[in-house]
Amino acid sequence: MKTTNGSSWFKKFIETLLTAVSITNFLLGFVTVLPQKIMQYFPMMMLSSWVASVVFALVFTIYWHKGERKQNLNSERIHAWLQGILRYLLAFFLSIYGFAKLFNAQFVSSFHLDDSLVSTLTGSQLTWNYFAYSIELSVIIGLCQIGGGILLLFRRTTLAGVAILLPIMLNVVLINQFYQISIGAFINSVVYTSVLIYLLSLYRKELIELFYEYKNKLPEVCKPSLRNTARIMSIGLAFGFVFYVVNKNKTDEKYVGKWEVNSLSRNGKTMLKNDWVQDSTAWKVVYFENNKQIYLCPNPFVYEDARSLFLTYQYESGTDDLTVISYERNPQMPDTIPIRVSVNNKKQLQWDWILYGDTIQMQLVKSK
Repeated sequence: MKTTNGSSWFKKFIETLLTAVSITNFLLGFVTVLPQKIMQYFPMMMLSSWVASVVFALVFTIYWHKGERKQNLNSERIHAWLQGILRYLLAFFLSIYGFAKLFNAQFVSSFHLDDSLVSTLTGSQLTWNYFAYSIELSVIIGLCQIGGGILLLFRRTTLAGVAILLPIMLNVVLINQFYQISIGAFINSVVYTSVLIYLLSLYRKELIELFYEYKNKLPEVCKPSLRNTARIMSIGLAFGFVFYVVNKNKTDEKYVGKWEVNSLSRNGKTMLKNDWVQDSTAWKVVYFENNKQIYLCPNPFVYEDARSLFLTYQYESGTDDLTVISYERNPQMPDTIPIRVSVNNKKQLQWDWILYGDTIQMQLVKSK
């Protein structure tokens, strides 16, 4: 791998620190198989290993830098050793995750999570269930991690390995951070990504030269001013299209949310508390969505799509009333239904409407 004879102190420190952290992570991996009595000290051992890595990196970098200046050390050989250790250990770490996916040891389908409400799941559980949904996707990611790891084992293919693994690891870092995955997993992903970024930085001169020297041999088909206009339009039109669609479908949010049905009567008959078990029109919850959609669900505990009534809605100008459209009986010729809405306060509504010949009164209370 290419280096310069007189590398900077900072480069030496980063390279040494990443190597020290990688080695300690490798050693700590074997601690996890020790008895539980010892495992209770694992967080302290991890913190101590990081402190030791920083101290070692500082001391060794000072020694290395002074030795290089005095020409007592072969700096190129030290770089070769450290970068080799980084490449081999990173290939080992990421291949573990890859093989775990191939052998269905990571992102295993969880039966109790499958039967859990989405709103009750943590970010970690959501992530696990999401990736467990598709074995094929896990296998593809695993093969990329193993293949990228193999490429890291050879100097000539290191850059190709980095190109495969870096996008994957950047995605993992973001998931670990914003889905609140365990702190240990987040730190490990940051370390692995940092090593990949460092390995990529070793080729920065070659990459910069590639961008400067590369020229498309195809002939120019229009003037520079026209090309620049087309470039602006490519992004500008995309922005304008999305902006238009979003604002076109944007709704007043005064009713948006989850509403519980306190009482419901149909043709003068009040629906009983447990009628929803047998009658799918004994609605218990009304979901007002931002995209002009309403879902009336009979189950008060969990949303059931098959038993719910789907409607689209629009506000009547200058009033609190609604007009809803039902596609239930004839999707090609939907029914338009007016709803008279009485607003007691921001969290209480009364609906009076006629649906397929039934006169319905509903008392709604906002819960979310």
